[in-house]
Amino acid sequence: MTAAIEDCQDLSLPLVTVGIPTYNRASTLGRAIESVLGQDYPHIEVVISDNASTDETQAICKEFQEADNRVRYIRQLSNQGATANFNQVLQQASGDFFMWLGDDDWLDRGYISNCIRILLEEPDKSLICGQARYFREGKFVYEGRKLDLLQDSGRERMLAYYRQVEGNETFYGVMRRKDLSRVALQNTMGGDWLLIATIAFMGKVITLENITINRQLGGATDSYQKIASILGLSNFQAKNPHLSIALVAFKDIGWGSPVYSICGKIGRFVLAYQSLELILGKFVVGPERDRIFWEIRKQIVYILEKILPQDIFTIVKNKYRERQN
Repeated sequence: MTAAIEDCQDLSLPLVTVGIPTYNRASTLGRAIESVLGQDYPHIEVVISDNASTDETQAICKEFQEADNRVRYIRQLSNQGATANFNQVLQQASGDFFMWLGDDDWLDRGYISNCIRILLEEPDKSLICGQARYFREGKFVYEGRKLDLLQDSGRERMLAYYRQVEGNETFYGVMRRKDLSRVALQNTMGGDWLLIATIAFMGKVITLENITINRQLGGATDSYQKIASILGLSNFQAKNPHLSIALVAFKDIGWGSPVYSICGKIGRFVLAYQSLELILGKFVVGPERDRIFWEIRKQIVYILEKILPQDIFTIVKNKYRERQN
């Protein structure tokens, strides 16, 4: 345990909730739970939401709950869907700080204490995570991308996030629950991207190299087609994942999430379009990208001309051109 945590052993440490949504992962769930209960941070609760599993999940969870009063087990009467199950563990959390953990992933022993130390010492940070290491059938495969977002401007942090995001390992970092209460994990392609982009808008993000979250490959996020199937998404989202993410991000930033209202109506539209361009520019290449950009620009200009007064529409156009130059 870090010195900062040891020094405040006599104080009331903030509670950290680790939420584990699970469905039919009896073979790996125990390892995930044990990695949380074995943390060197002393004030932890584990909230497990079982999405009506049909394997031995219920028996495993009840055994842990009976053995350790830090474990809270919730069993859904029917499968609510993956996104609802992720939201369920957050809604049931009691801690000032919160993190999700996949039911086939596991943490280094000092993961939470190291993340909490920085969040307590540096209030301008909104998310601290460890380095991700990926495994397949017990064998190490590769290390995830280290993502630091330390820009002073919220809009610059958010744009930097969309510029760099790949596997989105930061989703499994420790966050302030009061920040999470202002956002929602949406049931859409890239819903985790939208959430972390908003968290980054609210504060700085750091990836620590001295601690690890170990992630199992081959699960629900193995392909966009599998994600779409699990989330019950349309064929369009399955076949056009990054276009779908870009369009949902545009809506979320432009008029959806209340977090971005600080930018003002004009600033929101400009930021929304910048994000859309970043996502599409990164993942969609060649003539197809040019065609999509052209169609989207036409639609956005048409919408803005209809809903904005002419003088405001002119300001929006000029502001966007300034940012492009």
